[in-house]
Amino acid sequence: METNNILEEKVWEEKVSQFSSANFLQSWEWGIFQELLGNKITRVSDEEGVTQYYFVRSKFSKFLYCPRGPLSTSSGSFSKLLNQQIKDAKENGSDFVLVEPPIDPGFIVRALLEKGFVKQKSTTQPESTSIVSLTPDVDSIYSKIRKTTRQMIRKALENKVEVKNYQDLSRWDDFVKLFAETTQRQKFTSHNLVYIKKQFECFEEKNNIKLYLAEIDGKTLAGAIILSYAKTSVYLHAASNNLGRDLGAAHLLVWTAIQDAKKVGNNSFDLWGISTEDRPNYSWKGITIFKNGFGGEVVDYPGSFILPVRPNQYRVYLLINFLRSVPLFKTAKRLLLRAITKGE
Repeated sequence: METNNILEEKVWEEKVSQFSSANFLQSWEWGIFQELLGNKITRVSDEEGVTQYYFVRSKFSKFLYCPRGPLSTSSGSFSKLLNQQIKDAKENGSDFVLVEPPIDPGFIVRALLEKGFVKQKSTTQPESTSIVSLTPDVDSIYSKIRKTTRQMIRKALENKVEVKNYQDLSRWDDFVKLFAETTQRQKFTSHNLVYIKKQFECFEEKNNIKLYLAEIDGKTLAGAIILSYAKTSVYLHAASNNLGRDLGAAHLLVWTAIQDAKKVGNNSFDLWGISTEDRPNYSWKGITIFKNGFGGEVVDYPGSFILPVRPNQYRVYLLINFLRSVPLFKTAKRLLLRAITKGE
Protein backbone atom coordinates (compact mmCIF):
# COMPACT_ATOMS: atom_id res chain seq x y z
CA MET A 1 0.00 0.00 0.00
CA GLU A 2 1.32 3.43 -0.96
CA THR A 3 0.68 6.61 1.01
CA ASN A 4 -0.76 9.70 -0.62
CA ASN A 5 -0.77 13.34 0.44
CA ILE A 6 -4.31 14.75 0.61
CA LEU A 7 -4.72 18.38 -0.44
CA GLU A 8 -8.51 18.70 -0.64
CA GLU A 9 -10.77 19.23 2.37
CA LYS A 10 -13.68 17.18 1.00
CA VAL A 11 -11.47 14.16 0.30
CA TRP A 12 -9.87 14.40 3.75
CA GLU A 13 -13.13 14.68 5.67
CA GLU A 14 -14.68 11.78 3.75
CA LYS A 15 -11.78 9.56 4.76
CA VAL A 16 -11.71 10.69 8.41
CA SER A 17 -15.47 10.22 8.78
CA GLN A 18 -15.08 6.48 8.15
CA PHE A 19 -13.45 5.99 11.58
CA SER A 20 -15.47 5.75 14.78
CA SER A 21 -12.49 7.16 16.71
CA ALA A 22 -12.34 10.31 14.54
CA ASN A 23 -11.54 13.35 16.66
CA PHE A 24 -11.57 17.08 15.93
CA LEU A 25 -7.77 17.04 16.39
CA GLN A 26 -7.64 15.19 13.05
CA SER A 27 -10.11 17.54 11.35
CA TRP A 28 -9.29 19.80 8.41
CA GLU A 29 -10.14 22.87 10.49
CA TRP A 30 -7.68 21.84 13.20
CA GLY A 31 -5.01 21.71 10.52
CA ILE A 32 -5.95 25.21 9.36
CA PHE A 33 -5.70 26.38 12.97
CA GLN A 34 -2.20 24.91 13.29
CA GLU A 35 -1.15 26.64 10.07
CA LEU A 36 -2.28 29.95 11.56
CA LEU A 37 0.01 29.21 14.49
CA GLY A 38 2.88 28.79 12.03
CA ASN A 39 3.04 24.98 12.05
CA LYS A 40 3.51 23.05 8.82
CA ILE A 41 0.67 20.57 8.23
CA THR A 42 0.83 17.21 6.44
CA ARG A 43 -2.16 14.96 5.68
CA VAL A 44 -1.44 11.42 4.48
CA SER A 45 -3.58 8.38 3.73
CA ASP A 46 -3.36 4.81 2.49
CA GLU A 47 -6.16 2.35 1.68
CA GLU A 48 -6.92 1.64 5.35
CA GLY A 49 -5.93 4.75 7.28
CA VAL A 50 -5.27 8.48 7.50
CA THR A 51 -3.05 10.69 9.60
CA GLN A 52 -2.69 14.44 10.03
CA TYR A 53 0.40 15.76 11.77
CA TYR A 54 2.37 18.95 12.00
CA PHE A 55 5.81 20.29 12.81
CA VAL A 56 6.13 22.37 15.96
CA ARG A 57 9.10 24.62 16.66
CA SER A 58 9.62 25.60 20.29
CA LYS A 59 12.48 27.58 21.87
CA PHE A 60 14.66 24.53 22.29
CA SER A 61 13.43 21.94 19.80
CA LYS A 62 11.57 21.07 16.63
CA PHE A 63 9.30 18.04 16.63
CA LEU A 64 6.59 16.27 14.67
CA TYR A 65 3.30 16.03 16.56
CA CYS A 66 0.34 13.75 15.76
CA PRO A 67 -2.64 14.10 18.13
CA ARG A 68 -5.32 11.36 18.06
CA GLY A 69 -3.82 9.69 15.03
CA PRO A 70 -3.02 7.81 12.92
CA LEU A 71 -6.56 6.54 12.31
CA SER A 72 -6.42 3.02 10.90
CA THR A 73 -8.27 -0.30 10.76
CA SER A 74 -5.18 -2.53 10.72
CA SER A 75 -1.77 -2.81 12.34
CA GLY A 76 -0.10 -2.91 8.91
CA SER A 77 -1.65 0.38 7.85
CA PHE A 78 -0.98 1.99 11.24
CA SER A 79 2.70 0.99 11.06
CA LYS A 80 2.97 2.24 7.48
CA LEU A 81 1.59 5.63 8.45
CA LEU A 82 4.00 5.76 11.41
CA ASN A 83 6.85 5.04 9.02
CA GLN A 84 5.76 8.00 6.89
CA GLN A 85 5.79 10.25 9.96
CA ILE A 86 9.27 9.09 10.96
CA LYS A 87 10.55 9.62 7.40
CA ASP A 88 9.09 13.15 7.27
CA ALA A 89 10.49 13.95 10.71
CA LYS A 90 14.00 13.03 9.56
CA GLU A 91 13.67 14.97 6.30
CA ASN A 92 12.41 18.07 8.15
CA GLY A 93 15.14 18.04 10.80
CA SER A 94 12.87 17.17 13.74
CA ASP A 95 14.42 16.21 17.06
CA PHE A 96 11.68 13.69 17.85
CA VAL A 97 8.23 12.39 16.90
CA LEU A 98 5.40 12.80 19.43
CA VAL A 99 2.27 10.68 18.90
CA GLU A 100 -0.84 10.70 21.10
CA PRO A 101 -2.97 8.05 19.38
CA PRO A 102 -6.73 7.38 19.40
CA ILE A 103 -8.37 4.64 21.45
CA ASP A 104 -6.39 1.43 20.99
CA PRO A 105 -8.29 -1.31 19.09
CA GLY A 106 -5.58 -3.77 20.10
CA PHE A 107 -2.58 -3.03 17.91
CA ILE A 108 -1.68 0.64 18.42
CA VAL A 109 0.51 0.48 21.54
CA ARG A 110 2.24 -2.67 20.29
CA ALA A 111 3.07 -1.03 16.96
CA LEU A 112 4.43 2.10 18.66
CA LEU A 113 6.67 0.11 20.99
CA GLU A 114 7.93 -2.05 18.11
CA LYS A 115 9.00 1.13 16.31
CA GLY A 116 11.00 2.23 19.34
CA PHE A 117 8.57 4.78 20.75
CA VAL A 118 8.76 5.31 24.51
CA LYS A 119 5.67 6.06 26.60
CA GLN A 120 5.79 9.37 28.48
CA LYS A 121 4.58 10.16 31.99
CA SER A 122 2.62 13.23 30.92
CA THR A 123 0.44 14.04 27.92
CA THR A 124 -0.53 17.10 25.92
CA GLN A 125 -4.10 15.92 25.25
CA PRO A 126 -6.28 14.43 28.02
CA GLU A 127 -5.34 10.85 28.79
CA SER A 128 -8.83 10.10 30.11
CA THR A 129 -12.20 11.66 29.52
CA SER A 130 -15.88 11.20 30.36
CA ILE A 131 -18.30 10.74 27.47
CA VAL A 132 -22.07 10.98 27.78
CA SER A 133 -23.97 8.83 25.29
CA LEU A 134 -26.75 10.79 23.58
CA THR A 135 -28.44 7.69 22.15
CA PRO A 136 -31.02 7.28 24.98
CA ASP A 137 -33.94 9.71 25.36
CA VAL A 138 -33.42 12.91 27.35
CA ASP A 139 -35.12 11.57 30.49
CA SER A 140 -32.83 8.52 30.53
CA ILE A 141 -29.75 10.71 30.11
CA TYR A 142 -30.92 12.93 32.96
CA SER A 143 -31.59 9.95 35.22
CA LYS A 144 -27.92 8.94 35.02
CA ILE A 145 -26.74 12.32 36.27
CA ARG A 146 -25.50 12.27 39.86
CA LYS A 147 -28.07 13.37 42.45
CA THR A 148 -26.02 16.35 43.67
CA THR A 149 -25.51 17.51 40.08
CA ARG A 150 -29.26 17.35 39.42
CA GLN A 151 -29.80 19.39 42.58
CA MET A 152 -27.47 22.09 41.29
CA ILE A 153 -29.26 22.12 37.92
CA ARG A 154 -32.59 22.60 39.72
CA LYS A 155 -31.07 25.30 41.92
CA ALA A 156 -29.95 27.23 38.86
CA LEU A 157 -33.41 26.95 37.33
CA GLU A 158 -35.09 28.05 40.57
CA ASN A 159 -32.83 31.10 40.62
CA LYS A 160 -33.81 31.85 37.02
CA VAL A 161 -30.34 31.35 35.57
CA GLU A 162 -30.54 31.58 31.78
CA VAL A 163 -28.25 29.82 29.32
CA LYS A 164 -27.72 31.30 25.87
CA ASN A 165 -25.41 30.32 23.03
CA TYR A 166 -23.71 32.30 20.30
CA GLN A 167 -22.20 31.17 16.99
CA ASP A 168 -19.89 34.17 16.94
CA LEU A 169 -17.66 36.08 19.33
CA SER A 170 -20.05 38.96 20.03
CA ARG A 171 -19.92 38.09 23.75
CA TRP A 172 -16.21 37.23 23.81
CA ASP A 173 -15.37 39.89 26.42
CA ASP A 174 -17.75 38.24 28.90
CA PHE A 175 -15.96 34.92 28.50
CA VAL A 176 -12.56 36.63 28.86
CA LYS A 177 -13.54 38.05 32.28
CA LEU A 178 -14.78 34.68 33.49
CA PHE A 179 -11.68 32.93 32.18
CA ALA A 180 -9.39 35.31 34.05
CA GLU A 181 -11.30 34.69 37.30
CA THR A 182 -11.16 30.92 36.81
CA THR A 183 -7.43 30.70 36.14
CA GLN A 184 -6.69 32.92 39.12
CA ARG A 185 -8.97 30.97 41.47
CA GLN A 186 -7.80 27.51 40.43
CA LYS A 187 -4.16 28.56 39.96
CA PHE A 188 -3.70 26.56 36.78
CA THR A 189 -1.98 27.31 33.49
CA SER A 190 -4.21 27.05 30.44
CA HIS A 191 -4.02 28.02 26.80
CA ASN A 192 -3.90 31.78 26.39
CA LEU A 193 -6.96 33.59 25.13
CA VAL A 194 -5.42 34.48 21.77
CA TYR A 195 -4.96 30.75 21.13
CA ILE A 196 -8.57 29.98 22.13
CA LYS A 197 -9.96 32.83 20.04
CA LYS A 198 -8.11 31.61 16.92
CA GLN A 199 -9.52 28.13 17.54
CA PHE A 200 -13.05 29.52 17.63
CA GLU A 201 -12.54 31.53 14.45
CA CYS A 202 -11.25 28.49 12.54
CA PHE A 203 -14.28 26.34 13.39
CA GLU A 204 -16.75 29.24 13.25
CA GLU A 205 -16.97 29.20 9.45
CA LYS A 206 -18.57 25.73 9.52
CA ASN A 207 -20.99 26.70 12.32
CA ASN A 208 -19.77 23.82 14.47
CA ILE A 209 -18.58 25.80 17.49
CA LYS A 210 -20.58 27.84 19.99
CA LEU A 211 -19.95 30.10 22.96
CA TYR A 212 -22.34 29.27 25.82
CA LEU A 213 -23.00 31.78 28.60
CA ALA A 214 -25.07 31.34 31.75
CA GLU A 215 -26.34 34.56 33.30
CA ILE A 216 -28.73 36.03 35.83
CA ASP A 217 -30.12 39.58 35.76
CA GLY A 218 -27.60 40.50 33.07
CA LYS A 219 -24.60 39.23 35.05
CA THR A 220 -22.55 36.48 33.41
CA LEU A 221 -21.87 33.55 35.74
CA ALA A 222 -20.37 30.78 33.61
CA GLY A 223 -19.20 30.21 30.07
CA ALA A 224 -18.01 27.41 27.82
CA ILE A 225 -16.88 26.82 24.27
CA ILE A 226 -18.55 23.73 22.78
CA LEU A 227 -17.14 22.29 19.57
CA SER A 228 -18.98 19.70 17.47
CA TYR A 229 -17.23 17.28 15.12
CA ALA A 230 -17.91 13.73 13.90
CA LYS A 231 -21.24 13.53 15.75
CA THR A 232 -19.57 14.48 19.05
CA SER A 233 -19.87 17.70 21.02
CA VAL A 234 -16.83 18.61 23.10
CA TYR A 235 -16.80 20.71 26.27
CA LEU A 236 -13.54 22.27 25.17
CA HIS A 237 -12.95 25.39 27.30
CA ALA A 238 -14.90 26.54 30.33
CA ALA A 239 -14.92 29.27 32.97
CA SER A 240 -17.09 30.45 35.89
CA ASN A 241 -17.07 32.86 38.82
CA ASN A 242 -17.81 32.13 42.48
CA LEU A 243 -21.46 33.20 42.26
CA GLY A 244 -21.95 30.95 39.25
CA ARG A 245 -20.52 27.99 41.15
CA ASP A 246 -22.81 28.63 44.13
CA LEU A 247 -25.92 28.91 41.94
CA GLY A 248 -25.18 25.87 39.76
CA ALA A 249 -24.79 27.95 36.61
CA ALA A 250 -22.05 25.74 35.15
CA HIS A 251 -24.13 22.61 35.85
CA LEU A 252 -27.13 24.05 34.01
CA LEU A 253 -24.89 25.22 31.16
CA VAL A 254 -23.49 21.73 30.58
CA TRP A 255 -26.91 20.11 30.84
CA THR A 256 -28.27 22.62 28.29
CA ALA A 257 -25.34 21.92 25.95
CA ILE A 258 -25.95 18.17 26.28
CA GLN A 259 -29.60 18.61 25.29
CA ASP A 260 -28.64 20.88 22.37
CA ALA A 261 -26.10 18.31 21.15
CA LYS A 262 -28.78 15.63 21.11
CA LYS A 263 -31.20 17.90 19.26
CA VAL A 264 -28.77 18.44 16.39
CA GLY A 265 -28.20 14.69 16.03
CA ASN A 266 -24.90 14.15 17.80
CA ASN A 267 -24.23 10.75 19.34
CA SER A 268 -22.04 11.76 22.27
CA PHE A 269 -20.94 14.61 24.52
CA ASP A 270 -17.27 14.60 25.48
CA LEU A 271 -16.48 16.41 28.74
CA TRP A 272 -12.84 16.56 27.60
CA GLY A 273 -10.41 15.60 30.28
CA ILE A 274 -10.68 14.03 33.72
CA SER A 275 -8.38 12.43 36.26
CA THR A 276 -8.79 8.75 37.20
CA GLU A 277 -7.63 6.69 40.20
CA ASP A 278 -4.95 4.92 38.17
CA ARG A 279 -3.99 8.16 36.40
CA PRO A 280 -4.26 10.76 39.18
CA ASN A 281 -3.96 14.44 38.36
CA TYR A 282 -4.58 16.16 41.67
CA SER A 283 -4.95 19.63 40.19
CA TRP A 284 -7.94 18.23 38.24
CA LYS A 285 -9.70 16.80 41.30
CA GLY A 286 -12.47 19.42 41.49
CA ILE A 287 -12.92 19.51 37.72
CA THR A 288 -13.17 15.71 37.64
CA ILE A 289 -15.84 15.62 40.36
CA PHE A 290 -17.85 18.20 38.41
CA LYS A 291 -17.57 16.38 35.06
CA ASN A 292 -18.22 12.92 36.45
CA GLY A 293 -21.48 14.22 37.85
CA PHE A 294 -23.05 14.03 34.38
CA GLY A 295 -23.04 10.25 34.30
CA GLY A 296 -20.69 9.71 31.39
CA GLU A 297 -18.53 6.67 30.68
CA VAL A 298 -14.82 6.94 31.41
CA VAL A 299 -12.73 6.50 28.25
CA ASP A 300 -8.95 6.03 28.39
CA TYR A 301 -6.49 6.85 25.64
CA PRO A 302 -3.14 5.05 25.26
CA GLY A 303 -1.14 8.10 26.31
CA SER A 304 1.83 9.94 24.84
CA PHE A 305 4.72 8.29 22.93
CA ILE A 306 8.02 9.77 21.78
CA LEU A 307 10.57 8.51 19.27
CA PRO A 308 13.90 10.42 19.28
CA VAL A 309 15.04 11.18 15.73
CA ARG A 310 18.10 13.29 16.57
CA PRO A 311 19.24 11.74 19.89
CA ASN A 312 21.72 14.46 20.90
CA GLN A 313 19.27 17.31 20.34
CA TYR A 314 16.58 15.30 22.10
CA ARG A 315 18.85 14.90 25.16
CA VAL A 316 19.38 18.67 25.24
CA TYR A 317 15.60 19.13 25.14
CA LEU A 318 15.16 16.71 28.05
CA LEU A 319 17.88 18.44 30.07
CA ILE A 320 16.37 21.88 29.58
CA ASN A 321 12.92 20.62 30.57
CA PHE A 322 14.41 19.02 33.68
CA LEU A 323 16.26 22.20 34.69
CA ARG A 324 13.14 24.29 34.21
CA SER A 325 11.36 22.10 36.76
CA VAL A 326 14.10 22.42 39.41
CA PRO A 327 13.28 25.08 42.07
CA LEU A 328 16.93 26.14 42.40
CA PHE A 329 17.17 26.76 38.65
CA LYS A 330 13.97 28.82 38.76
CA THR A 331 15.36 30.94 41.60
CA ALA A 332 18.68 31.45 39.80
CA LYS A 333 16.81 32.53 36.66
CA ARG A 334 14.80 35.12 38.63
CA LEU A 335 17.96 36.49 40.29
CA LEU A 336 19.74 36.70 36.94
CA LEU A 337 16.86 38.57 35.36
CA ARG A 338 16.75 40.94 38.33
CA ALA A 339 20.48 41.60 38.05
CA ILE A 340 20.21 42.26 34.31
CA THR A 341 17.28 44.62 34.88
CA LYS A 342 19.18 46.59 37.53
CA GLY A 343 22.37 46.58 35.52
CA GLU A 344 24.33 44.73 38.20
